[in-house]
This record gives sequence, C-alpha cells and structure tokens, in this order.
Amino acid sequence: MKRWLPPTALLMSYLLGCAGGDEYILIGSARVPSTAGLLTVDADDDSSEIELTMEFLPPPQALSAKLTHYVAWILPPQGQAVRLGILSYVARDRTATLTAESISVPYKVQITAESSATPPSPSENVVAEAAIPAD
Repeated sequence: MKRWLPPTALLMSYLLGCAGGDEYILIGSARVPSTAGLLTVDADDDSSEIELTMEFLPPPQALSAKLTHYVAWILPPQGQAVRLGILSYVARDRTATLTAESISVPYKVQITAESSATPPSPSENVVAEAAIPAD
C-alpha cells in the first residue's frame, strides 16, 4: 500500500535541508491554502539577507484577472509596510522565489498578489505570511 504525503510535507522536508540562516515556514492563506514556502533570514549587525521560496502557487491571474504579480512585504511592529520586491514566478512549476536585503530583521513577511509591480502598500490579496519571533 502506498502512503500519501501532503504536498506541503514534501516541500518542507526538501526545503529545510537546503538553506542557511534562520528558517521560517510561510503558510498559505485561506485564498491559497495549498501554497507553502520557506523564508530564510541571514542577519548580521548591519542588514539581513532574505530568501523566499514558494511552491504550489497558482498564477496571480487565477485569483483575479486583474492580478499580475506576487510581491513580498516586511510588516514591522509599528509603521508602514516595506516592499521587499517582486517574486520571480515560474508558472510551469508553480513556484516563486525572491532574494532581497533588508536593513533590519523583519517582524513579519507577507506575500500578496498585486495588479502592479510597484504597489504603494500591500493589497488585501494575501497568499502567505510568516511571523518572525523577537530574539
């Protein structure tokens, strides 16, 4: 008898063996519950290198015809969201990646589907997020 593992279990077992730095799991939102990802934060005294890898992510247009990009955001405890960048999406594989640098360790990272590559703030189209606990 074959055993079935949920796609997120397979993804996490693969991703957790491949990255350096502190790792956090990105959980798919109610809009895209099948998506999952890994956030790696490699922080030093001056900045943080952030790597995002998402899997099982539908094209943004599948959520709404007007949506064209996936954008990553840092949500600090106070203040406005800071755009990290646009995720590089591969439709054939349903994956998306981003490597970015931040001047601080993020408090929360959120991925949204957007109708513009440079939105001024995150939309309500949240597809995944991860909280980063304070040290």
